[in-house]
Amino acid sequence: MAGKKGMHTKVLNPAAVERIRERIQADRIIKKLEHHVLDGDEMTSTQVTAALGLLKKRVPDLASVEVANKDGEEFKTVTRLVREIVDPAK
Repeated sequence: MAGKKGMHTKVLNPAAVERIRERIQADRIIKKLEHHVLDGDEMTSTQVTAALGLLKKRVPDLASVEVANKDGEEFKTVTRLVREIVDPAK
């Protein structure tokens, strides 16, 4: 259908885009890619490229974020380990 007038100018509304994203099953794509990498399941390069493209639409890439206070100094991270006795019946 190449060459049809207006074919590439259609814009979806945000609700339609969100419905499409919801239909992309990220967990299934991730499992398929994991089996390909770890178990040697066969996938063509086209399938891998398509899977990665769909995954990018569903799962955002991680980004590095630097946080600083109003003076421009970095915040210090404080980690605390707490041991707590819990009732397994609850």
